[in-house]
Amino acid sequence: AGQSFMFISSFLKLREYCWNTVAIETLIQFGYGLFKSRVDTAAFVLRLESSEALRLNSAGVYFRVTKEPDAEAKKAAFELALQRRKNRDSDPCVYEYRQGDFAAIPGGPWVYWITTSLRNLFVTLPTLETIAQPRVGLQTGENFRFLRFWWEIGDLRVQRSCVNEKEAEKSGKQWFPYMKGGGFQRWYGNQEYVVNWKKSGQELRAFTPTAVIRNPGFYFLRGVTWTDLTAGRFSARLSPGGFIFDVSGSSVFPTDVELFLAIMNSSWAQYSLKLINPTVHVQVGDLARLPVPKRSSVSLRNLVDRNVILAKTESEEDETTYDFVAPPDWPNGGEAQAARHQQIAQTECQIDEGVFHLYEISDTDRKVIEEELANPASNEDGEGNIPGEESEEAVSLKPEDLAAQCVSYAGGIVLGRFQPGVSRALGCGLFKPEVAAKLRQLTDVNGLM
Repeated sequence: AGQSFMFISSFLKLREYCWNTVAIETLIQFGYGLFKSRVDTAAFVLRLESSEALRLNSAGVYFRVTKEPDAEAKKAAFELALQRRKNRDSDPCVYEYRQGDFAAIPGGPWVYWITTSLRNLFVTLPTLETIAQPRVGLQTGENFRFLRFWWEIGDLRVQRSCVNEKEAEKSGKQWFPYMKGGGFQRWYGNQEYVVNWKKSGQELRAFTPTAVIRNPGFYFLRGVTWTDLTAGRFSARLSPGGFIFDVSGSSVFPTDVELFLAIMNSSWAQYSLKLINPTVHVQVGDLARLPVPKRSSVSLRNLVDRNVILAKTESEEDETTYDFVAPPDWPNGGEAQAARHQQIAQTECQIDEGVFHLYEISDTDRKVIEEELANPASNEDGEGNIPGEESEEAVSLKPEDLAAQCVSYAGGIVLGRFQPGVSRALGCGLFKPEVAAKLRQLTDVNGLM
């Protein structure tokens, strides 16, 4: 059978049926790669058992051969593990697990390889949903009709910084910033879209039930957002307020935004989400089940603020963003960008340290987490690369790319898109007043070159 039934919420009733009727004797989890087609597989032997006590205390034997790349490698690993078990020797692919302990994680996923101390975190700590319920966003039903890139509309026609729906309606504007997921991006960014929300979404409401308007009471609030579809590591970022959010950019709105952002971008969260749902689709229900520490950390919040500022600086150098100030400096902009990426990476390591400390995760369990993330299951995404998803590794800016950005900026000044020296205007630059004035003189009033 496919292995998805072991984990995802849509198979909860099947797991409950097994919970109430059978004992798991043995299971082999092959994952992806057993067959040439991209399917995930598991084989198992179940025993009908009427006694609840015997079911709960049944210790099944589990073979995990998910990291081997193909059928031959999986066969060899399984046969070796089986032989070692017969000889009463240990093998890293073999686990014994008490069936009743599956209940430790909400939803009862068959996560048999988790350590006892990490499992106990799911038992002793509150879940994320008890602190702040993750929210699914708007589904337009026809993006071509209701969404635009913000630059198609123009910055002046977009109403930004609304704090609630009442203020948005009072503005009389048609277009509002829209969080729509996007590629891998931590801390800050992916702010490219606007949505037609004129008169509190009058046109969208008329388009129901094709359009589905969810949680409008949370629109425009400050929170944390993420992409629901990712082939690599999960990435969360600040939703700074003033945004409506999409079904693919679901969000959560805690009081302590920085703490949640630290946790959600930590190695602990990456590991936990793969336990809860080892697929490419991270649902709000998966985030809801994450255990959250009972205390916060000022130092963690400061580290998150640092990375948000660094990521926002990156945004300020990209002319496709709301925050654009100017392109990277010539000729050393590439070096400055590389140094900034290094700073972000170093701060992420510090955040990881802080999160491990908050959860009181031991060095032994930390090693388990780091090894699991460093050596994921073979083709564990199950869908290959996701269109539009960029690599997690920052790419250094080449001189020719930097030159192209500078030329594009100059063209934008001539066409009147950018306004050097005008406070908070798009592309205002970092020029001395006299330089900015001369640059503004280059603008053609008719927007022609």
